[in-house]
Amino acid sequence: MEKLILHYPAPPEEDFEPPEDPTWSYDCDSYADYKQYMLEHLSQKRKSMGGVSRPVAAKGIVMRDVLIPGYREEIRLRIYSTEEKGQNCPGLLYIHGGGWYGGTIWGPEEFLKGISAVCGAVVVSVDYHLAPEHPFPEGLFDCREAMYWMDGHKAELGIGEISVGGDSAGGNLAAGLCLLLRDEGFKTPKNQILLYPAVAFTDELLATPFEDADEEEDVPFAVKDNWPGKVIRDWYFGQSTEYDNPYVSPLCAENLSGLPSAVVVTCEFDGLMEQGQAYAEKLDSFGVQLRLWHFENTFHGFADDTGTDPQGLDLIYRLKDLI
Repeated sequence: MEKLILHYPAPPEEDFEPPEDPTWSYDCDSYADYKQYMLEHLSQKRKSMGGVSRPVAAKGIVMRDVLIPGYREEIRLRIYSTEEKGQNCPGLLYIHGGGWYGGTIWGPEEFLKGISAVCGAVVVSVDYHLAPEHPFPEGLFDCREAMYWMDGHKAELGIGEISVGGDSAGGNLAAGLCLLLRDEGFKTPKNQILLYPAVAFTDELLATPFEDADEEEDVPFAVKDNWPGKVIRDWYFGQSTEYDNPYVSPLCAENLSGLPSAVVVTCEFDGLMEQGQAYAEKLDSFGVQLRLWHFENTFHGFADDTGTDPQGLDLIYRLKDLI
């Protein structure tokens, strides 16, 4: 395993007013009440997500949308390529993050334009269906349909080998997709690029980042007990409680052999850091070619801040020969 620690200056202490997040403003006495509250505020919660990015692509990027059949309903793919694109370019299927219930293909757009420009890649970003309206496995199977479509349209797209990548929940879907394709006998992607992925949903591994907070700290009880994480899990699983399903919790998979080489990116300020590192170590133990890149002084979700903070562009250049 190649391990790389990337150090960045500590983020500045600035006054910053994020979009209002209903996770932190409620008056609920039970988890059931909280879950209903979050459902009633789902639209607001979705609007509070995302970063602040700026253009980084030096080359002209051509962008177009196509609609394809998804698992149950039509899905949109957004395709990025350079103006002078040739044939046999690297292809990348990218899956955005957002807790399986939010996020959009617009969130990582500058990051993906940068990958297309720097790596000479054709990037396909998939607008998969979201929970709770579309619980597992719909989002994952939408991503599988997108991979099938890319593989069947290589000549039209001008691509050769295809890699898959994603951030956060998208990293989870990318990892699950690699397992699914392997198990179904479909050729696996060239590489899997997993940015600060969530890889386990079991009770033991469901992150509770504030459980040790002092009583005096301004952290609501429900957040300390990780009700938000449990709501996300309930939304994504629907009626199922199969939390150790390897397509949802890849860290629980019994066999990780035969998977594509992987880049796993972790961040210092991220409740998912330990999950990502554990998954990298488990992949390595099964003989998967593995690169683990740890970004110090860096927050979860930095790809959505490409062009504003340096980490996104740095990551793009490090991926240049891996896609």
